[in-house]
Amino acid sequence: MGTDTATKHHDVSHRVWEWARQLPPGTRLPGVHLLAGQFDANFKTVNKAVQTLVRQGALHRRNGQGTFVSPPNCRFGTRAGQVGLCFPAGDNPWFLDFMQDVLRACRQRNLAPCPCVTLSSARVEQTFLEALHCQGGKLLLRFPNSLDAEQTTCEQAARLDIRTVMLNDFWHGGRGLPHVLVDERIGVRLAVEHLLALGHRRIAFCDYRREVRHTALDSYRQTLAAAGVAGVPEHAILDDPERFAARLVELRGAAEPPTAAVFTFDMHADDTSRRLGAMGVRIPQDLSVVGFDDASSVARAPVPLTTVRQPRDAMVRAALDLLLSDRNETVVLAPELVVRESTGSLT
Repeated sequence: MGTDTATKHHDVSHRVWEWARQLPPGTRLPGVHLLAGQFDANFKTVNKAVQTLVRQGALHRRNGQGTFVSPPNCRFGTRAGQVGLCFPAGDNPWFLDFMQDVLRACRQRNLAPCPCVTLSSARVEQTFLEALHCQGGKLLLRFPNSLDAEQTTCEQAARLDIRTVMLNDFWHGGRGLPHVLVDERIGVRLAVEHLLALGHRRIAFCDYRREVRHTALDSYRQTLAAAGVAGVPEHAILDDPERFAARLVELRGAAEPPTAAVFTFDMHADDTSRRLGAMGVRIPQDLSVVGFDDASSVARAPVPLTTVRQPRDAMVRAALDLLLSDRNETVVLAPELVVRESTGSLT
């Protein structure tokens, strides 16, 4: 390439990029012939400029679809074996524990993990998928985000040829994708049976997921019924995390107040226990509490939490095994009960 040609190529590349960078990530560029007319340059020069920007990662191509603007955080070059990890935003410490387990397991398998914390907008996750794709990433582990755009996100991953394994998709059952699922029914049954064995019969149920809690709620009711406990009053089924503690205190004034409570998330069990303590309710003397997850932090709580442990190591192994195979199946894992100091015998 002569000096004049190289200068012209560099100039056109710069002009194309200065124009393209103003476009939203994921925008499809016009064809090279149209770009040549737009930038008053010949076809070959514009085509080479686009190829250069693709090699640098500023643009990326999708087979049969065209050339697209890459997200701003898309690094130059590609990395083989890159694994995208999509986790929900929020205060649940269990997800942080799980992410650390996945990062460690990926490195042991010579995979390059790339985490993304999803927010209340599907746009964050979709932009992340664009970045993963333009870096050569073809693998994705993700928890559902229960957004209206969930289907769009899954379709985008399929369109980009990114193999996806779903984790604990209680909302959509995995959407026909490979799926690793912890059986909530077993976990809730273990929690309720533990409290029944301690003599409790009036057990509250706390779960904010109104649209998907039926599986856990059915297990709760069935376990009580199998033990001969009469129908559960509706006021003992709580669904507002901000009001869990206040409602449990209010119920203490009822004719038959709960003596125990089962939560479907450790973070709610721990937060409620702390609030109850500030209100003068003793755990477990006045109320026994069982959580679900076994986040590392709950073992160090002021009253270490009895909880149902999700088998993180087994989940990670199963998820990566599915991710690196061509199997499309659901792996269901059983949780286990971990007894600590937040539950006690009914006195």
